[in-house]
Amino acid sequence: AVNGARAAGELPVLVVHPTGDTEIRRRQARAIATGAASTDVTYEEIAGAPHHLEGHRPAAMRLVAEWIAARFP
Repeated sequence: AVNGARAAGELPVLVVHPTGDTEIRRRQARAIATGAASTDVTYEEIAGAPHHLEGHRPAAMRLVAEWIAARFP
């Protein structure tokens, strides 16, 4: 890796899927996570949230912030 950059397979991947999404199905979101070329893949669901996370954005942002903080202290 150059200047501390990570190789592609070492880049962490977070897939967050709102279960109330009518645009992207769970199986599609899971396929994205499963197909990620990384050794660090996290798949999270936000129960009942719609596609644009209306009403669930604070919870989604906490989830993302905690995930980032755990990997990039």
